[in-house]
Amino acid sequence: SFSDYKINSSPILEGDVIVGIRTCIFDVSERKRAMAELKAGEERFRMIFQESPIGLALFDEKGRLIEGNQAFAGLFEIDFETALGPTGQGETANLFNLLSLDSEEILSSMTENVFRCNREFTTESSKYPTDSRNRFYEWTVSGIEPRQGAKRWYLAQVQDATERKAAETARIKEAE
Repeated sequence: SFSDYKINSSPILEGDVIVGIRTCIFDVSERKRAMAELKAGEERFRMIFQESPIGLALFDEKGRLIEGNQAFAGLFEIDFETALGPTGQGETANLFNLLSLDSEEILSSMTENVFRCNREFTTESSKYPTDSRNRFYEWTVSGIEPRQGAKRWYLAQVQDATERKAAETARIKEAE
């Protein structure tokens, strides 16, 4: 089996004359293996995130879109370059607008549940400002608070629930 080494060398001087060389050899095989495993894990996670059939998106604590997958983009007909805006901070695709949170009370309740109580916030919404398709969305929003003092994030999972909602409405009308 092969090993990877890092070699550091420097001359040993007596005055202006090189009288020897000092060499340190470090086995970096384990570090390289760990980095390769980390990279493979990150690539696997990225692929799962991007290819998930459920819309997934990450928002900062002000609700600005940071990143999302293709399913999320498709649900809301979002072009991520446009949605992220010139600063890359999601000015046009804000979580609170997407959720149709038009009330400070609902927004406060969501923030309370997500961050202070460490719970998911689940809701349904039936409108999106630029959506003319009359869709119905089912949302689950979780808070991510990585470590003390770090930025808080919202992770949103969203699915098109239009067909389910239509079936529920039809059942209710049938029962009447």
